[in-house]
Formats: sequence, C-alpha cells, structure tokens
Amino acid sequence: MKDYNDRIKQGAAYLQRRLGDAPSAAIVLGSGLGDGIEKGSSETEIRFGEIPALPDLELTGHPRLIRVDPSESGVCLVLGRYHTYERLAAEEVVLPVAMLAEWGVKNFMLSNAAAALNDAFSVGELMLVRDHIGLFMENPLVYPGSGEGSPAFTDMTAAYDQGLREKAREEASKLELTLREGTYLALPGPSFETPAEIRFLRKMDVDAVGMSTVPEVIALRRLGRRVLGISCLTNYGAGMQENAVSHKEVVAVARGAGMRLLTLLKGVASRLEAD
Repeated sequence: MKDYNDRIKQGAAYLQRRLGDAPSAAIVLGSGLGDGIEKGSSETEIRFGEIPALPDLELTGHPRLIRVDPSESGVCLVLGRYHTYERLAAEEVVLPVAMLAEWGVKNFMLSNAAAALNDAFSVGELMLVRDHIGLFMENPLVYPGSGEGSPAFTDMTAAYDQGLREKAREEASKLELTLREGTYLALPGPSFETPAEIRFLRKMDVDAVGMSTVPEVIALRRLGRRVLGISCLTNYGAGMQENAVSHKEVVAVARGAGMRLLTLLKGVASRLEAD
C-alpha cells in the first residue's frame, strides 16, 4: 500500500501539533488495565478516532486514547489498542505504535491481559515477557510499504529489550511486587481457547496466552525501537480449573491490577529519563 507510510507520517504530524514533542517512552495498557485512570483534559488526550490516519472504531470495554501528562514529560499513555479480531489487517493493528515511533518515541512498554498456563503463576500477578510465539498471528510486515527504509526480514532474536527487562525487575523488587517471567503466545481471538488447545500450548512450554501485542512488537523491532512486554494474568487457561472463562472477569481482574502495573512501568520510564 503506497499510502501506508503517508498515513503514519500524517498521524505523527497530528500528534506533534496537538501534543508537542514526543516523550521518550510510551506505555500501552491493554484490556481493562487503564480503566481506573482518571479522564484527562482535551489538551492532553486524543481519541484514536480523532487522528486522521487511524480507523475510527469503538469497542465496548476498550477505551482507545493517547494521553500526555504535563507533569510526566518522559512518558505518554496509550489506553487500549486495535485487534485483528476487529476485522483489521495486521498493518492496521500496528498503526498506532508505528505512528508513535514516527513521532519520536524510542521506548515502548506494551501490556496485555493474558491467561496463565504455568501452574506456578497466580491470577492477578504480572509476567515479564521474555519471548513470544506469534506463529498463529498475521505478520504486519507482509504489506508493501509498511516500513519504508527498513529491511523486511527483521531479526527477532532479542525482541524484548534486556536492559528494559532488567529495569522492570529492579523496579518490581523495589515495589515488593511479584513479577513472573515467561513466554507469551498470541492467538487471533476473539473466542477463548478450548481445553484441548490449552493442553497443547502447555506442552509447548507457553506460560501465558492472549490476543494481542505480538504484531506491535514485530513492527517496533523492524523500526529499531526498544520494547518491554508485561502480561497481567487475569485467569487460568480453559480446563485448568472448573469455572468457565469470562471476559467480564478478565476485565475485572485487569482493572484491579492496572494501577500496580502502571506504577511499575512509570518507574521504568523514570529511569530512562535518568539514563
């Protein structure tokens, strides 16, 4: 798509006009994780649909905003994201983060709600993503023009930045916060996994499964940005317990863990400012 890069640049220019210079870090809060955050002012908050380059979609329970807090100049918050299950191609899903990268953001902290598959993990805990499996997700790099000047065959050996992960561990220790670590696998959704699928994934040594994040990580690594990933473990995989998986419960657990997650990520962002 020859206009894809133009859309990215158009969106970045819009952010520059509305919000000024880009911060060094962006924090993306997934399903329910930003629900407890107070509403910002019109001068510091932009709805995805206001940005000319982005699709104007609404999804119940998923506010989608970009916010800059003047008191925290080194970070912007992205509340919500697009998903492939909204009938969007992967290139559309990654437009917001690609646009933020074009604006000038260098560090991305991506969070999501995920099901725990590791018996040692507990619902409500946070998991630092060491690596991911994205074999079942559409790749955002297959589209012509989706990354002008960047090689299509992007190395993913160190998709999640070691330095950012170390900062996250240190911040979690300082906050006395349990931070697990493991492999995240993304499936397109929106249905939850079957018990048979969960048994299969557990045999693959997958620690958590969700419906997002992987396309964004691929796009950002192609653009040379540093990425940190954290999953909020909102439930156990289907069949691991007797109760059925409920989206309402997923969002409720995410909402409860959201402020802990945000405190952790803001701590990591503040350390980037000090570097």
